[in-house]
Amino acid sequence: MFSFADFLDGELSDNTDVPLLPPKGVALRLECDGGNWTANVLWIHAYDQNNVAELETDTPGYDLLNAELALTGSGRDQFEWQLLI
Repeated sequence: MFSFADFLDGELSDNTDVPLLPPKGVALRLECDGGNWTANVLWIHAYDQNNVAELETDTPGYDLLNAELALTGSGRDQFEWQLLI
């Protein structure tokens, strides 16, 4: 299992918001290994970004879900292969 949180905030010396500041976010990754099979799922959540600089617009939050299944094997002459689904 792997997780992270990303929380950045900042202001310039004139008390305005920093341009192009990424939104706050959290992520969780679960991974499972079993013989030649590997599977993992990664979920990322980005929060609404409403601390924006002049000429920028608010950005709605979003969720991203990635899943991967892999089969690894070997062939002749030490050749290894991996099939990703």
